[in-house]
Amino acid sequence: MKLNYICHKIRDNKEITIIYQLITRVLYDIISIFRKISKRGKYAYLRKYENIHKGERCFIICTGPSLNYHDIHLLENEYTFGMNSLCLGFREDTFRPTYFGIQDINVYNRVKEALCMEEDLTVFVSSYLERKCKVNKKNWNVLPYNGIYNSFEMNYFHKKKVRFGNDISCMVYDGYSITYTLMQVAAYMGFKEIYLIGADCNYTPGKQNHFIEHGNSGSVDRMLLAKELMEYSYTYAKKILERKNIHIYNATRGGMLEIFPRVNLEDVLSVSHSNGGMRERKNEK
Repeated sequence: MKLNYICHKIRDNKEITIIYQLITRVLYDIISIFRKISKRGKYAYLRKYENIHKGERCFIICTGPSLNYHDIHLLENEYTFGMNSLCLGFREDTFRPTYFGIQDINVYNRVKEALCMEEDLTVFVSSYLERKCKVNKKNWNVLPYNGIYNSFEMNYFHKKKVRFGNDISCMVYDGYSITYTLMQVAAYMGFKEIYLIGADCNYTPGKQNHFIEHGNSGSVDRMLLAKELMEYSYTYAKKILERKNIHIYNATRGGMLEIFPRVNLEDVLSVSHSNGGMRERKNEK
């Protein structure tokens, strides 16, 4: 009881909290540099994913209300990243993404029963989620997740701030959504074209806001803030990816996300990728 009381008092003390967050941010940066130099440590195994899909294309399947099973199945022969509540449809559908990502504890607690039933799915989880939820499963990869580097600016100056990780074995940075995290993973894997589907970025009170609702919408203010933060992080991701000569497009049907160039999903799929890809290799088997 005394320890809990002390912890609450520390959190309530603004000056101590500021110092703690600044020190933690510096420590995270030092740890990231050490991992880069030493090429060892808990997350070194993630280097097996570096450029594993060099020059190819992938699709990040977001969970907005525009997503549907027809479009999902169009991607069966493509490299895909699923996320969050997409796994709630696994019991009724045969589609499985190539990779799956989840980092939010509240979302995980709502979908973990369905997700944990998947024995062969390659999953990426945040180190924060692993630590809090004691996640330890075969084919689950833990990303060294930094979710505190931008909290100082947000909490005390209401200023948005994002970073983009170049090496997922060193650090992956929070960008206010799992989609942003998966962009970092996709870039590290060497994908040169990234397509988003189901990225509506449109939160309307009283209406369906997810492909499969899972009780995680929150208040109107929270939904509007989420949209604002995601758009900010996506704008930054676009700038960074362009520097890396990685092209990102929005193949979502409708929605309000206009940061990335719009493309038609069928038009994209009608053109074989210049470097081949899962589609052609599967057909060769």
